[in-house]
Order: sequence, then C-alpha cells, then structure tokens
Amino acid sequence: MKTTFISTLFTYIFCLTFAFCEAQNEAHPWQVSLGINVIDVYPTGVSKYGTLFEDFFNVQDHWNLGTTPGMLQVTKFLGKGFSFGGRASYNTITKYGNQSAEDPYYNADGIIKYNWNQLLKTDHFAPYFELGGGYAIFDAVGAGYFNLGAGIEYWFGEEKRTGVVLGSLFRNTGETYGIKHFQHHVSVAYRFGNRDNDNDGVVNRVDQCPEVPGLAQLNGCPDTDEDGIPDSKDVCPELWGIEEFKG
Repeated sequence: MKTTFISTLFTYIFCLTFAFCEAQNEAHPWQVSLGINVIDVYPTGVSKYGTLFEDFFNVQDHWNLGTTPGMLQVTKFLGKGFSFGGRASYNTITKYGNQSAEDPYYNADGIIKYNWNQLLKTDHFAPYFELGGGYAIFDAVGAGYFNLGAGIEYWFGEEKRTGVVLGSLFRNTGETYGIKHFQHHVSVAYRFGNRDNDNDGVVNRVDQCPEVPGLAQLNGCPDTDEDGIPDSKDVCPELWGIEEFKG
C-alpha cells in the first residue's frame, strides 16, 4: 500500500512539473528527471558479499529492480558545466547479495554534477560525473552516505529539452554501520527555464527588447526594414538603410 502511494505521488509530482515545463522555452537551466532505479549490495567489497565490482552486471542474481517510477531528481545549472540539485528514491530490497529479504528502501541526496559536453563540444550526448551525500534507509535502519557517480545523458530534437539519462553511483557510509551499495538508474528527463515574454526565442535575461518580438542575432530586438540595424538604433526603422548612416 505504501509503495503504491509513493509511486503515485512521484508520478503526480512529475506530471505537474512537466505541465509547467511546457510553458517554458528552449533556454533551460532547470532539469527534472523521473525513472526507475536498481539497488545492488553485492559488488561493494564487503566481505560477506562480493569483492568490489564482482558480478557488477549480474542482474538476475543480485539486482533489486524497482518496476515503478521510483526516482525523482531536480537540478539547476550553475554555469561552466556544473549543476546542483537533489534526488529522492525508493525501492524494495528482495535480496542482499545471495540473502533473501523484503525490506523497503528510501533515500534523499544533495548532488553536485559536472557535464563534460562543453569540453567535448557536443549537445546531444552529455557524459557527467557527480558527487554528493545524503541519507538512506534499509527497512528501519538509516545512515548517512557519501555518493560518487557517473552517467550519460542523451537529448533529443533541435531544442534538446527532452532526454534519457543512464547513471550509476556508489553509496559509501564511511562507517561500520549502514549498507554500502550501488544504485543504477534510467530516467526520462526534461529541461526548462527562463521566461520569454515576447515569445521570440530569446529569453528575458539576454533579451534587450523583452516585450517586443525580435531576432536572436540582434539580442531579441526587432528590425522592421531588415537592414541588420535594430529599430531602437535605426533612424529610419521602416526604410532599408546602411549602418554608416544609422539605417
């Protein structure tokens, strides 16, 4: 019952966010993702399970796969490839390595992410690295964790607002309590952001004429006579002219 309720809540929140996003334009510093996650405690180097990275891709024997949307992530682009945000997820643990179980799993994180696409000069593919920390609960036992992760994003279309995210992270308690584990995830992501009052494709923060539709090459200002001189600087805004004589 609790799992169904949380799944419904995650989906509802995402749908509300998506509906809001549709009103935004292609300038998208915000990113929201919803997806499924996998918990695996086996290849963590803990002696009673496997050694570090042992059977890392053993899906059938060791992965606890959440079948409903159980991970929600929101991040804000800060600049120079860096983003900051938060993540919450839940799952059901049916096996700790080779040991059977039936425990609920919850976690909440703060994350700092760095995208490599600016260095690689690519828009559609965006490999990333992340670190952060948070709190995770296995059944009734919780602990603080330090997280280290990596993944790749792929963005569709010309505006690159909708994408798919594949990622994996290692959660380490740094202490003897808690359960070290890997969490893998796949999500559908959506980008959104700044307003564009005049709907000319140039966001308000860089639009020098935010209330009048204009051209991107003129920083959002109109050019009625199409002479390459914005109307605000054109002595004859409705008659084609040359820059030497201010239009």
